[in-house]
Amino acid sequence: MYLSQAQSWRSRTRLLVRSERPTSAVADAIRSTLRELDPNLPAPDITTLEQTIGKLREGGADVILMNPQFNPRADAVIQTNPYTEAIRWVATGNGVNLFDRQAIMRQWGELGTFDLLAATKSLDTAANVHECIGRLLAGLVVQGAAAEGEDQKEKTTK
Repeated sequence: MYLSQAQSWRSRTRLLVRSERPTSAVADAIRSTLRELDPNLPAPDITTLEQTIGKLREGGADVILMNPQFNPRADAVIQTNPYTEAIRWVATGNGVNLFDRQAIMRQWGELGTFDLLAATKSLDTAANVHECIGRLLAGLVVQGAAAEGEDQKEKTTK
């Protein structure tokens, strides 16, 4: 059955907030601000990244965190390092794999694998970069699944 977006609307928007304040205080402030903007907006489900990782693991999922992509032009304006380090600490603290897309892309730029500074209207470079990132990430998932399969095999033969 087909439903239009208006009939079956789900937001895919995510708001990431880093704060020294307690999570509950930040969540209350976000909800209050949203109510002021539009009292008809549904109350958002606000959770920490750690809580989300826990819920995913409870459901039997493996979790891989991925940091932002490297963009040398945007990097001069937007400081992604605090976010990147926060993701790294969450991954380390929760025993979660980190796919370090930023370091991979930075290395590609430094080695000249891709010219990430070229001014162009073509999306060819972006498409090639994303295809390579996708292949690397898929390889990580396949390796993880194979390793888990081997672990299960060893457990059943003991």
